[in-house]
Amino acid sequence: MIKFPRNLLKHIINEALSSRLQEIAAFANSAKNARHYHAGQDVVMTCIFTGQVIAVDRRDMSLAPHLILNGMWEEALTKHCQALVAQKASPVIFDVGANFGWYGLTLSRFSGGSTVHFFEANPSMIPLLHKTVLVNGLALRSRVIHGAVTSSSGENVELHIPSMHKGSASTKGFNVDLANYHENLAVVDVCIVNGISLDDYCSSVGISSIDFIKLDVEGGEGDVLMGATKTIANSGELAIMMEWNRRRYADAILPILKMFGKCQTLQENGAVIDLSPVLAGSSTVAEFEAAIERQTGQKTSHFDLFFFTFFI
Repeated sequence: MIKFPRNLLKHIINEALSSRLQEIAAFANSAKNARHYHAGQDVVMTCIFTGQVIAVDRRDMSLAPHLILNGMWEEALTKHCQALVAQKASPVIFDVGANFGWYGLTLSRFSGGSTVHFFEANPSMIPLLHKTVLVNGLALRSRVIHGAVTSSSGENVELHIPSMHKGSASTKGFNVDLANYHENLAVVDVCIVNGISLDDYCSSVGISSIDFIKLDVEGGEGDVLMGATKTIANSGELAIMMEWNRRRYADAILPILKMFGKCQTLQENGAVIDLSPVLAGSSTVAEFEAAIERQTGQKTSHFDLFFFTFFI
């Protein structure tokens, strides 16, 4: 039996592992995605699972790595949204808190008659959204709106932007310790953006009803709903996917939520849980959240809910 010196054996093993990891990475890159190129400064254009191209900021450590390397984000939620929008002939889609525009982009492909409205408060995201719109041929049926969607229009809103989690910018501050995510509060950017309500926006551009809203504005979702009551009432077949942030909303949003006939959430495997009785039977937000926790077992700081003005 041949005996190798320990250091030499360690070197051989490390070289073999390194080679194998490189092969795995190369296969992943060529088989799926990781097809990308730099489009100036920190902009990366990358292909996603739909075959569409999306522009991202490579400094972002929340969403960008998943899109560049996997071409997928929130698979179960994305598929559920797609099933809803695919039923519509010419859907009006609002991506509120668009970030890089994942939901608006992926949902745009089911109908050439769809229109997509991307709302984003973070100014650094706006050029990226314009690039995504252009490269996917959506310029004639989409709009990119720079502003903080809130309860009323015209007010100046203070936006806090973490350096590595750019999609987590918030007008409401943060309900988690950013240090846990290696963010430094001392270098969080703060900028002032204009506020706009969905009711005022729809009135200004002549939209009478909406088919789908993705709503994720890091704790400001309640304000968005407060400024969208007319639009909700006028939208006979509206579906909303909302990131629900626990302990961040006033009880005043419950009457708005009860304008919807149905409420759902998804399990990790994509199975649907009906929360309509929970919504109907809750008199406070705290009661609503507690009932959801009992029924789903979810104890995280946020969960994703679907609301419908129609029965599916």
